[in-house]
Amino acid sequence: MASVADRVAQQDALFEEFYQTDLKNNPERATAYGDYRYNALLGQYSLAEIARQHAEDDDFLKRLQAIPTDGMTDKDLLSHQVMQRQLEREDMNYRLKNYVMPVNQQRGVHIQLADLPLSVPMDSVQHYQDYISRLKQIPRVLDQTIEVMRQGEKERQEAADRGNDEGN
Repeated sequence: MASVADRVAQQDALFEEFYQTDLKNNPERATAYGDYRYNALLGQYSLAEIARQHAEDDDFLKRLQAIPTDGMTDKDLLSHQVMQRQLEREDMNYRLKNYVMPVNQQRGVHIQLADLPLSVPMDSVQHYQDYISRLKQIPRVLDQTIEVMRQGEKERQEAADRGNDEGN
């Protein structure tokens, strides 16, 4: 087994990779954090992208679980447990298909897009160009959200049909 210091370094590198992946997958969040590398992008909301990100999260979970925590400080152990819990919660949300309900009264693209002008910097020509680029992506985001919602409606109808079949 690797030394505690090596395992903590491996864990820290995994945390950093996870953080950077999250920023790339959520460009609006990156902007909110002050990281403008993805400032011209809006997130991807398609079923294919949801599945891709789920697979990515599963890979992070497997890699995290492969790091033995024996001898780690309480802080490093807690960090390990928090990330593991977060990834397990995301996996459960995926298995429960919570993603097919992307819009409610508190969250969704209808709120994110309405807040977009308030959440992007407007202090340079580049930032205005990035904002315009994001505006041009709104139809894609709406189409992807509709695709996901239609899948949720289809699955709801199939479940209702199965329930009716079982009741007869």
